[in-house]
Order: sequence, then C-alpha cells, then structure tokens
Amino acid sequence: MGLTQKSFELSTEQINCINEHFTQRRKAYLDADEEVGTVSIKVEFEWVPGLGRFVTAHFDGEVKGMEVEEAGNSSMNSRALGPEKFSVPLRVFLDDERNTPEGWVRSYWPDEVIGLLKTGLVQEISLDHDLGDDRRGTGYDVLLWIEEAVSTEGFSPPILTVHSANPPARQKMLAAIASIETACQQSGGQRVPTPMATGHQ
Repeated sequence: MGLTQKSFELSTEQINCINEHFTQRRKAYLDADEEVGTVSIKVEFEWVPGLGRFVTAHFDGEVKGMEVEEAGNSSMNSRALGPEKFSVPLRVFLDDERNTPEGWVRSYWPDEVIGLLKTGLVQEISLDHDLGDDRRGTGYDVLLWIEEAVSTEGFSPPILTVHSANPPARQKMLAAIASIETACQQSGGQRVPTPMATGHQ
C-alpha cells in the first residue's frame, strides 16, 4: 500500500488525547516519587491489510501504550473518541489483554471508564482488576468511584460485571458491588442490576 502525508494526519482531538496521556503518565511518575528526567515519547502508526490504521501513543518506553485509533473497533478507543461521540447506551469493557467482545467499547484504564460513566450513557460495564500498571489504578477503583457517586450524588449505576481472573481481587470487587447495592438501597435508588460473576473468556 502507498503512504501519503494524509496517512499520518491526526485530528485535533486525537492530538489532545495523546498530550493528555503523556501528562498523566508523567504525573504518575512524580506521584510515585520516581525521577523524571529526559523521557521518550513515541506515536506509532501501523497499517493492517483489510483492517486499516492503528495509532498508539507510548510514554517513556511503555510497551502497551494508549490506543489512539483502533481500526475495526469504532475507529478509536473510548478515550480518543470522547463521550460526546456516543449517543446510544454503552457497554464498556475494561481490560488490558483480552479481546473486546463484539458490541462493547474498549477501555484500558479506570479514568477512561469513569469519564464514560459521567455521561450517563453507560448501560453495562465489565471489569478486569489487574491492568498492567497499578499506579494508574485497577478495576476496583471504578467500583470505589461508583459507590461514592451513589452515596453523594444519587448516581444510578449500570449493570456491573467482574471478569477478573485474580481470585482475591475478584472477591474484593464483588464485595464492592454488594456495597454499591446497599448504598443504592439506602439512598432510595433502585437495586443494582448485576450478574456480578459473569465473565468474558
């Protein structure tokens, strides 16, 4: 395939997402009291025949990086799209390794899921616990945010599913879902509709 200058163009929104990713990663280094001197940043373009373009942003040699554009999956991931791009109920899949189930929006970090939850458009979320970098949070942090939002803001939670393969973490997350259900009842809200233990292979 032939490449042109247009092949490497990024939208303003995508560039903003990349800059935000780099800013947050640098902040995570500082919060962890790690020395941040000269760091490398990389934006990687990849073309796959039959699928299209993939764009990934990497901070200081991180392997996974942030998916800015993912061909074949709504063009971009949840962070790159931004909540304003969605107009239908969302099913959000938080994971760092598993394949995204068909019909779900992929997120890699808790802050991405929380951003989508704030739109009020999320119908269901399925959470992994270990996401590859505990400094950026785990799936459990999403549940902590939901519990606080239910208690302080009357937030109505979506269907909550845990698919973590980490047994202790899974139990901790299921306990958090039970706490969310209690908070809903105490605030006069509806019972949390959740299969809880349903997983994705």
